[in-house]
Amino acid sequence: MSPLEELEHALLTEFAGRTLQVEQLFEIHHIDKSYVQKNYKDVLIKLEAEGKILTNPPINERPKRKEKVTIGNDVEVTFPPKRG
Repeated sequence: MSPLEELEHALLTEFAGRTLQVEQLFEIHHIDKSYVQKNYKDVLIKLEAEGKILTNPPINERPKRKEKVTIGNDVEVTFPPKRG
C-alpha cells in the first residue's frame, strides 16, 4: 500500500461518521505524521471523485485551476459511518 493509500484508509477509518472542514481535518490529523496539506487535499479530491465522501460545496461548484479540481481549507467534508 502506498503512503497516500495509507492516508486514505486512515482518514476513512478515523473520521468515519464525522463532518469537518479540510483545515480542521489537517490540523487534527497531521501531527507526528509525514504528510503535508497537499497530500490531504489530493486524497480528499480522490475520495470525493470515487464517491467515498461528501463535500460542501460539492466538486461541481468549486473552482478549477488549470482544469484541475480544487478543494479549499473551508470546504466541509463528510465521511460515511463505519460499516457494521
